[in-house]
Amino acid sequence: MIYIINNALTNDNIEHLTKDWTPYNFIDNSDNHGDVGRKKSSTFDYKHHSHDDICKYFWDKITPKVSTYLIKRLSQPYLAWYRESDYYNWHMDAFPCGGVSSHYSFTCFLNDPDEYEGGELVLDIGGKEIEIKESKGTCVLYTTGVRHKVNEILSGDRKVIVGWGESSVINSKMREILIELQMFLNDEKSSITMEQYERLDNTRLNLLREYANL
Repeated sequence: MIYIINNALTNDNIEHLTKDWTPYNFIDNSDNHGDVGRKKSSTFDYKHHSHDDICKYFWDKITPKVSTYLIKRLSQPYLAWYRESDYYNWHMDAFPCGGVSSHYSFTCFLNDPDEYEGGELVLDIGGKEIEIKESKGTCVLYTTGVRHKVNEILSGDRKVIVGWGESSVINSKMREILIELQMFLNDEKSSITMEQYERLDNTRLNLLREYANL
């Protein structure tokens, strides 16, 4: 599943997260292997004095925005900087990853799509390539285990935060059902009776009791 979380980060959030965004504070993670070279972006230096503050600040701001998706724990966030000619070839994220059991992968966009050409996040869903290039402040959450890549940056630069999430519901199908049920209750509360709402919510809670590992 792919979930688009609009306005997950505000402009003020992004300004704080990127306050030390200079070339001197990033580590080049290029990794070339001949003709099938895989070139990563640069990532923020984890030894930098503001790294811990960035992680805590990001967790505090993003956690309430992803509660619907049954995320138990988020990994360390990675600030990634793709500049002209950077790309990341097809790959699949590991399990575990970033210090958590990686049920979800996420990308949060820190600049607008008109600031760079190329740089789409591409997901291979059932053999179909889905390109994602969202607006500043939007986060994309998708099931870890999906093959994905980042297209080459043709001009400009792409700034993102990436990471992984561990779900409280290990069964992926039940997780999807519970998320859809919660989203339905959030969206349709005003259009159903209170009795209907309570019956559906009780069903959701009983399923959580059965399947969730909190």
